[in-house]
Amino acid sequence: MYRFNEEKSFVDSVDNQLMVLMLTTGNYFTFNSTGTLIVKDLTAGYTPDELKNMLGLGEDACRVLDRFIAKIVENGILTETDETVEERPEAVSTQIDPADFFPEAAEYDDLQAYFMVDPIHEADPEMGWPFTGEDK
Repeated sequence: MYRFNEEKSFVDSVDNQLMVLMLTTGNYFTFNSTGTLIVKDLTAGYTPDELKNMLGLGEDACRVLDRFIAKIVENGILTETDETVEERPEAVSTQIDPADFFPEAAEYDDLQAYFMVDPIHEADPEMGWPFTGEDK
């Protein structure tokens, strides 16, 4: 089973799309609708093999799914656990059309400097917060 790495990330859903802010790097990820549905099912207790079977994915799409999962695990968004779930909700990834199967997690670092500002130690009475040394 997979779960969100809550110690290193902040997760929210905006307009039914997943957004994840990595607290350790300041990078953030946005997931397309396919990626969002896949992550929801992984964190609900479905295995990658179960998803492949439910969606009837061919070899190429299975490789795409494996690379997608590897990317989000490597980036610390999800962690694999030994936990099991007795009752799982109905799988949402069944809404995905296998012909349009392309899960994506786009990574951005354009706001990294602001996400990594320390609001206590990097505050300035004249500048306020947030500011970085470059703002002066």
